[in-house]
This record gives sequence, C-alpha cells and structure tokens, in this order.
Amino acid sequence: MDDRCSPFEAFLRADDVGIASFVAEHHGWAVKYALRRGRVASDVAEDIVNSIWVKLIERPPEGLEGYPPRALLALWLRWRCTDWHRKARSQPITMGTMPEFASPEDISALARHGRILDEVRGAVLRLQTLQREVLRLACEEGLNSTQIGSRLSVSPSTVRGILRRGRIALRLELGLS
Repeated sequence: MDDRCSPFEAFLRADDVGIASFVAEHHGWAVKYALRRGRVASDVAEDIVNSIWVKLIERPPEGLEGYPPRALLALWLRWRCTDWHRKARSQPITMGTMPEFASPEDISALARHGRILDEVRGAVLRLQTLQREVLRLACEEGLNSTQIGSRLSVSPSTVRGILRRGRIALRLELGLS
C-alpha cells in the first residue's frame, strides 16, 4: 500500500497488498483491544477481530479516508464485543452488527452515546439488587407492576414503590435531579 492512499481506500480498491499490510499492522492491537475492552476469551477476541476483517473486505466503508484507523477499529470492536455478550446472554440484539458512518458528527455522536451508556450501566449497577431487577423487568421486558409482582412474589403496589424509588436513585446517581 503506498503512503498516498488511506487504509480504507485499500479495501475499496480491493488492493490485496494494502489490505494485508493494514491487517498485519493492526491485527495484534485489535486482538489486545478486544481482550481488554470486550472482556472476552482470547479465541473469542480473535474471532471478533477476524469478523471485522471479513466485513471490511466484503463491504468496504466509504467516506472514512480522514479518520484514524484505530479509532474506527475501536468503535467496531466495541460494537462487536457488545453483540457477542448479548448473544452469549441469549438476549435480542438491538444494534446493527457494523456501524455505518457518514460524517465526523456521527462518530462523535456514537462515542458520546457510548460514554452515556457506560455511565447509565454504572449507575444501574450501583442500585440495590431488588431495584435493579424491578427496573430491568419493567424496562427491558416491558412487564407491568402486576406481572413483575407475580414474578417476584410481591404485591403490585410494592413493585410500584420499588420502581419509583429505583428511578429516583438512578436520577440521583446520574446527577439529573
């Protein structure tokens, strides 16, 4: 790959030498990143990284010439690790498998979204166990207080109280009230 073309141009042009050079340069880093950030086993990290290489070869991204390759790889790796964890927990995947970027604002918005999600996850983990479970059942599974109450063997009014206190605690944890 010559110095004048960006790494993603090599994928767009199907330049085998450029692609091989790009993969050789970033593969080790990508596997380490997936291990560290994705908290997955080494064979899973390798599979995740290889799936990104395959996706880049099959459907090269356009319009990414000005972006740092490792920043984009980090976003894709994080996305794939999140997908892997969701599949491992047998929960439906709500995000796409490969983000599409059109502008720097999209990448900034995705990074900001990721930081917000991390803050919310941390705040939820700091809630009491019962509050966390009631919020999960209400928000993720869409159950009402009667259904949650029957699952947890408590009255619907108790569920509503736990849900209210859990939401208040979550707002306080996030600094929203």
